[in-house]
Amino acid sequence: MIVPTVELDTSSQIYKVLQRLDEYDLTFSKQERTNTELQRANEELQKTIAAQQKTIAELSTNVARVSYLSSLSISHRNLLNHPS
Repeated sequence: MIVPTVELDTSSQIYKVLQRLDEYDLTFSKQERTNTELQRANEELQKTIAAQQKTIAELSTNVARVSYLSSLSISHRNLLNHPS
């Protein structure tokens, strides 16, 4: 009777190990999916950041243009008001 008990225990241990392996496999698959989703989200964020940087550069250019045109306007107005 001792031999069947040992076989049962061994079979039970093997079954438990296989169950754990299945759990690890599921966990690994979930982590792979999560990593893929995070990579996609990161790519989208990088695109958004690039677009925002482009917008900032365009806004800076526009501010410089407005500043330049304002100074021209002031100079022109000063010349009209105070001709030499």
